[in-house]
Amino acid sequence: MAEDSLKHTIQCLSEIKNLTKRIERLEKQNKKLKKKLLHGKTLEVETLILRDSDGNTRAVMEVSPQGTAYQVFYDSNQTKRAAFGVLNDGSPRILLYDEDGKERIKLQVKKEGQGAILFTDAQGITRLKIMVEGGEPHLCFIDKEGKETLSQGQ
Repeated sequence: MAEDSLKHTIQCLSEIKNLTKRIERLEKQNKKLKKKLLHGKTLEVETLILRDSDGNTRAVMEVSPQGTAYQVFYDSNQTKRAAFGVLNDGSPRILLYDEDGKERIKLQVKKEGQGAILFTDAQGITRLKIMVEGGEPHLCFIDKEGKETLSQGQ
């Protein structure tokens, strides 16, 4: 019986020694990884998520499956409030959302170089457009059915 106990103790000590070596190796790898991440010049990830101290998502930066690079910002209630992106054709776009997460203002520059600001109502209907078309300024008022009521351009 004492011999079995001794064998068991030796096995336990051997397992402890192996586990200690594994932990030391993992700690070295972890230290190298931390050093690379904290002091390196490049960080490559598919998605970057920023969280507040409560663990709530406050910003996301990623590339969509369609190839659009964008950033989305959330308020403390995790409601989408702003987004910035570059579309597949290279056009930049900024979107602003109300407290319910509905898109209310869109600022964009089309590939052709035309700039536009679009304002939407609570139902998501564009009600006002301010843009430059063909090098000329243009202002367009739109009713709640989505029909132009007044369009002013030079």
